[in-house]
Amino acid sequence: MPASRAPAASTTSPPPGARTRDENSSRWQIFDTTSAPLDGLVRFNDTVQLWNTYHNRGGFPDTNDVSTATGARYDVDTSAYSNRANANVAFWKVLRPQP
Repeated sequence: MPASRAPAASTTSPPPGARTRDENSSRWQIFDTTSAPLDGLVRFNDTVQLWNTYHNRGGFPDTNDVSTATGARYDVDTSAYSNRANANVAFWKVLRPQP
């Protein structure tokens, strides 16, 4: 996890009644890379990075090209690198829900 940035927020959100996941697999820290002012709040259109804290060995989710899985658009995995290969694949934009 980058030492130069403090998490904007930390959240846990296990699905109600979920029994197929480890209880720690849904813990994330959110790093807002574009927040202005620098108040730690995440806003619509901010660019963020997510860090999975799974047993202290999680990673940043990033995309690995188009998925071959039926119904999936992208192949997403976690990486220990916040910007693997300088490809900007671990940056996510917070969008307002469409009506």
